[in-house]
Amino acid sequence: MQSKRLIFRKFNLDDIDDVFEFGNDDETCKFVTWNKHKNILESEKVITDYFMKNKYCFAIVEKFSNKCIGSFEFKADIKNNSLSLGYVLNKKFWNKGYMTETLNFMLDYAFNTLKVNRVCGVHIKENITSGKVMEKCGLKVEGEFEDEEFLKGRYITLIHRAILRKNYLKGEKRMKQLEMPKNGEKVYIMKTNVGEISLRLFNEVAPKACENFITLAKRGYYNGVIFHRVIRDFMIQGGDPTGTGMGGESIWGESFEDEFDANFRNYRGALSMANAGPNTNGSQFFIVQNSRISDDYVNYLKNSDKKVYPDEVVETYEKNGGAFWLDFKHTVFGHVFKGMEVVDEIANTYCSNDKPVEDIVILSIEEKVFEG
Repeated sequence: MQSKRLIFRKFNLDDIDDVFEFGNDDETCKFVTWNKHKNILESEKVITDYFMKNKYCFAIVEKFSNKCIGSFEFKADIKNNSLSLGYVLNKKFWNKGYMTETLNFMLDYAFNTLKVNRVCGVHIKENITSGKVMEKCGLKVEGEFEDEEFLKGRYITLIHRAILRKNYLKGEKRMKQLEMPKNGEKVYIMKTNVGEISLRLFNEVAPKACENFITLAKRGYYNGVIFHRVIRDFMIQGGDPTGTGMGGESIWGESFEDEFDANFRNYRGALSMANAGPNTNGSQFFIVQNSRISDDYVNYLKNSDKKVYPDEVVETYEKNGGAFWLDFKHTVFGHVFKGMEVVDEIANTYCSNDKPVEDIVILSIEEKVFEG
């Protein structure tokens, strides 16, 4: 199994050195319930007697280095159809978002593959970082129990967290926009004279916008078309064969209606339809490039109607950036999953009246099957 940057596999004896590296480190082991490994033989015993025998214990492997950087496990409660989780991550790989990436992947595995009803986790109160990871992934506090256990010579206070399947699936739909494509999914590679931008499309959310974009791309309609409107810290816009912002038409030869979904927003990386007002979609589109929402706007969103801007939407805008003021005005029908550095380079090109002085050209848009 794999996520964007990580591989999750069963442990083997080739992992001994990596397991000893994090299992012997004082800081890495500060908040775990087991004692640090005194020597490599203890690491070997843990691998053979525990890691390899637990059906749901996985090595966390960084794709870039092929190094085992931690472990993740589920303990199953068959009777109640629930799982309890535990994990450890080599301190050298802290503050990279790896544990959040791991937990998000494993929650998807638990609820969508194993079909459990509940996932719970426990962390020591002092372990604030672990608490933030669980909270970010949707595990809510169920209780705080003072001096609940005696561990490593002292009583510790534990915080219990959990998430239910019904609540996970509700939140999953909201965050689907930011997921990597699944193996076998059709994706679209936009080749420009600056570099490639890889796109996912959301056919189930905006079927007409997707059909229009895909059909025009296959016809070669966008080949040779420039990004005619580029505004740094906002977006890059193209899709008009005249290069003026005044041209272009849909595959139907007329404008078509907007397709809005509250779970798909104009976050950084969103692929959205450009328009001249409600229900005036044609061939033009833009990619949101803004990477930061100001503190004032974040506070504005936090104090807005929760039905329009629920907490998780505000948190995503705060973390990723975007153009929230375009929500429910422009159809979001896709998202960049690779190549935002190219979008940034285009956005930072020298412009006159919001038009690049040197043409930024779409060479082609090709359909491919995602293979990880």
